[in-house]
Amino acid sequence: AAVAAVDEDTAIRALEAIHVEYEELAAYLDPHGALEATTGPFIHEPKKEGWNGNITKTVKLEFGAVDELMDSSDVVVEGEYFFEGTTHTPIEPHCAIGLWQAGGGFKGSGGESSGKLTVWSATQVPHYLHRELARVLGVDQAHVRVLQPLVGGAFGGKSEPFDLEFCVAKLSMVSGRPVKILYTREEVFYAHRGRHPFHMKYRTGVTKEGKLTAVD
Repeated sequence: AAVAAVDEDTAIRALEAIHVEYEELAAYLDPHGALEATTGPFIHEPKKEGWNGNITKTVKLEFGAVDELMDSSDVVVEGEYFFEGTTHTPIEPHCAIGLWQAGGGFKGSGGESSGKLTVWSATQVPHYLHRELARVLGVDQAHVRVLQPLVGGAFGGKSEPFDLEFCVAKLSMVSGRPVKILYTREEVFYAHRGRHPFHMKYRTGVTKEGKLTAVD
């Protein structure tokens, strides 16, 4: 659900009048638990020939004679480590403005909505956003324009389409008015993935002098 109003206070009061009932589904927030799971809606469909379960990707890289150098090391330190994850915090939060201009002779070739959509967004991926706005909202790609103003930093935190960009577009299509959404910092944290946590297992070989020889 999304709300548009003439000012933020009115929008907040309207949101308080909306009541949502949620159906709780099984959630596995740890990769070890996800790998052990056998049933449920969280099992990913295979993305290629054969079954790949819920492993997103397997990458194997090797540089140099790691095993030989590890065996010849004076000291080998082995351990498991956990990185908690971080979030991007550029000075500028996510923001988007949508403007729908209905009619005007803009006719979709495949039954799409007739009109012209312009979205201004602090995005890093205007081309991805352009494609997805057209697909999700049923607007001919030729009638969708995404403008990326000169904005501040993002550090990867704005490198995918976000819900506010679709909401400003849809709300403008419904209301016939330009619509703006500006996230608070808290809303930014909820909205994007951040730099996800890592479970890591490392072996590190060193000489007596403390020089690194190999890392596995």
